[in-house]
Amino acid sequence: MSLSEDGIPDENLEIYKIIYKIEVGLREFIIGVLLARCGSRWWKQRLPSDVLDTYRKGRDYERSIKWSELIPHHPIYYIDFSDLRKVIERADNWRDVFQPVFSDKEVLIGILRGLEPVRNRIAHNRKVTKGDLRIAEAAYAEICSAIGERRFLGLVTKCTLAEDIPQLILRLRQEGELALKACKRCEPLGPLEVWERAQTAWWFDADYLGYEVKAIREYFETLIIYSQLPRSRGTGYRLEEWIESSDMEGKFAKAQQEFSAILASAGGI
Repeated sequence: MSLSEDGIPDENLEIYKIIYKIEVGLREFIIGVLLARCGSRWWKQRLPSDVLDTYRKGRDYERSIKWSELIPHHPIYYIDFSDLRKVIERADNWRDVFQPVFSDKEVLIGILRGLEPVRNRIAHNRKVTKGDLRIAEAAYAEICSAIGERRFLGLVTKCTLAEDIPQLILRLRQEGELALKACKRCEPLGPLEVWERAQTAWWFDADYLGYEVKAIREYFETLIIYSQLPRSRGTGYRLEEWIESSDMEGKFAKAQQEFSAILASAGGI
């Protein structure tokens, strides 16, 4: 067995590179196809129950880490390699998105099962064999061929994460404050750009954040209704009546409580 300059077995290094590409590529492929089918928070409905529990355990551990020391990843990055197989072979997932790509479930599942012990040996820094390397190379070739080499290599370079959640929450609160001031003056609202970004984000969810966002959603949805009210000469009093009856200040006060809780968990940003 030959060694690298650092004394690491060459086969271990080669297999690590291959498995890294397979694992990241598959995770990103799963994110992409289920996002297109089910929306950004597909993970709440399409992860098998035991896999969802695995994600939540990983999420709970990271909640004990300061946001400044944490890079929040998509839930798919908190599940085990073996769980990817479970996600793919789940009946509705296979039928809706994976069968058109991989065709034969048993072949794909066999490839992933065969790769698991090789992957585990690498993960625990046990020495591998040339046979293990051949298994990894064959698995990569099959998966890459099914998805398409160019597409798969593009997936390998990605990593779905959200480095700026606290800053986005802070900006969302500021956007809400400015919008409330405009409402009080019965002025038109500018574009709610931060809200447009946040409302469909995979992380903007009580399950992921660990804090409720229901009041924030209700407040911004009310702002959208306000922005669509008719505006013409003589309608000012109607706008005033609508603003009062909609309790915009009360809704924002409740949203503020949720903003404060989330930002306090981020170190009081």
